[in-house]
Amino acid sequence: MWTWFWELLPGNALARRIVAGASRRSTHLWIRTAYLFGLILLMSLMLAFAGGLGEGAGLSDLAKNGSWVFVVIAYVQVGLICLLAPLFMAGAIQQEQSGKTLDILLSTPMSNLQIVLGSLLGRIFFVLALLFSGLPLFSVLMLFGGVPIASVFTAFAVAALTAIFVGSVAVALAVTRVGGRRAVMVFIVGIAAYLLVGIAADQVVRWSRTSLQAAPVVAGATGAPTSESLSARAGLTTWITPLHPILVLESTIHTANYRPPSQSEVAHLHPVAGFYLSRPGTTYAILTMVLSLSMLLVASTQLRRVNQDEGITTRELGGWIARILGRGPRKARTVWSNPIAWKECHGRRAFGAGLLLRYGLGLGSALLTGALIWSYHHDALPALRAADGRLLEPPEVLLSGIRVLLQIQFILIILVTIYIGAGSISREREDGTLDLLLATPITPGQFIWGKLRGLLSYVGMMSLAPIVCLGMVLAYSLVAWHWDWPQGRWTVTVVVQSIYDVGQQVTVVRPLIVPEAVVFFPVVLLAFLGMCAAVAMNWSIKAKGVFHAVVPSVGVIAAVMTVTGICGLTSAERIPIIGAAFNAFSPFTLITVMLDPHQTAAGYVTTAGGISFVARFVLALGPLLAGLAYCVVIYVGVDTLIRNFDLTVRRFGGDS
Repeated sequence: MWTWFWELLPGNALARRIVAGASRRSTHLWIRTAYLFGLILLMSLMLAFAGGLGEGAGLSDLAKNGSWVFVVIAYVQVGLICLLAPLFMAGAIQQEQSGKTLDILLSTPMSNLQIVLGSLLGRIFFVLALLFSGLPLFSVLMLFGGVPIASVFTAFAVAALTAIFVGSVAVALAVTRVGGRRAVMVFIVGIAAYLLVGIAADQVVRWSRTSLQAAPVVAGATGAPTSESLSARAGLTTWITPLHPILVLESTIHTANYRPPSQSEVAHLHPVAGFYLSRPGTTYAILTMVLSLSMLLVASTQLRRVNQDEGITTRELGGWIARILGRGPRKARTVWSNPIAWKECHGRRAFGAGLLLRYGLGLGSALLTGALIWSYHHDALPALRAADGRLLEPPEVLLSGIRVLLQIQFILIILVTIYIGAGSISREREDGTLDLLLATPITPGQFIWGKLRGLLSYVGMMSLAPIVCLGMVLAYSLVAWHWDWPQGRWTVTVVVQSIYDVGQQVTVVRPLIVPEAVVFFPVVLLAFLGMCAAVAMNWSIKAKGVFHAVVPSVGVIAAVMTVTGICGLTSAERIPIIGAAFNAFSPFTLITVMLDPHQTAAGYVTTAGGISFVARFVLALGPLLAGLAYCVVIYVGVDTLIRNFDLTVRRFGGDS
């Protein structure tokens, strides 16, 4: 039994081979170094903007700022693990398949379970090493005070469990070859959507409790809840919490505002339901471990069977979806002047994942936006309280829902753009078609610009989703149609929003959404997506596989979004007038300011309650300058790729 256990886990031959081989490469050292450098830079910037590094900062300020920085870094760490873990794990089986060594492994005395667990352990070692390399940084934050040691270990435990679960799913997908290599990216996009949608659903449940709290309580009524009981109920966790890693982390850190119910509060429920609600951390650990083991066991039983049959390919999935949609045989199409651009754009549309991403995102976003507008029109939106306890107006609740929806769309579109850009050239090298393309009269300029144009044309349909959402809200804000029953006709009513600024003691009347958001936000969105594609293509031309191009591309784009988002949003809130222009470089936070500049842009509202013309002009000029800057970055990056194309292809091509 001991020999079986040793060969299965600690002494697994495949895990030892992966760890020993990858540990000799300097890539992993540079990845850990870049990861730590990014965390240190993020911590320093956040402490600087929070005032925790000033000369007058006392011990209480250090404790408060250190606790805030710890919370943000813990959330960022869990999010990065959810996105990077499947990329690391998918490379385990993909390398075996590309090197044709999986057949050799199946001919060895190793069992199916040893192969699957060895692939998982060999890759999860580097993920956990990357995770725990940030432990000294959290120890430094503990020196400031305000960060309990239990919260630190809880944050690392949640991140480690998430990495194991995500890695198990990725290995199961790679072993069973369901959907081919593209299924990994669909899985990554699905994880990002699950994280964002889970947080939004939890907020909706908490909003409904807040609306109960906001309802008047009749004094002396039998069974009427008190304000204390309603307030306590609004701060409890929901049934979504044990299923979401970030919510589990929040329930452990923010126990004052988001705590699990006590044993007495769930005593009327079934013991299993009471345990599920009262202990979200333990429930999350049990669920992730049970599901991980189940998926690994299923993958081990299907390993040799799938190796004999290539499994369900993405082309077959696309064919099924095409038949369901009623699409017949393809018709002859006119190829663009640049065939590379045409192939990059149209070569992905026939696949199931491409159809779902191109049309599913836009249709789902339009339906959700319409549901929010309909709820607002019929006064059916849940109540929401701000951080200061103020009950938000229905228009502010609507804008909050639209902002969350747009940010979800933006993250999904960025992930798709990075993955497609990272595989635009490295996939040609993997398939062996790059040498054929280089033998044609196509020049490097036509090749690179064609790849970029086709990629942006492909993601253009998905980029329309947030623009359509903003257009729907703007159309409703300009004209809202009501049926006048006494007159028996339609009447037009202008929808306005009243905002009460506590600091200035003024009332501002404005449209529900400013028209500049619909006009200028797409400029930054498309330019930023072009930069993401250019960065991914820069790594793709140097990488021998998609995996080796996706990981650094995600890291670079995440660092750019983090720095520009934190610095830009802080500048918009603290620097009058020109601060909003700096925020325009981050589309993720730009939408926050564009949707509600009256409360998020300093100097936008004058002391008399009017709108500053200069501030409004700068708010519109910022996206134009940001779009121009990103276009310059794109041009410089693509021009560098073209000039060094031949040298780079020869240097990183071949088997050496």
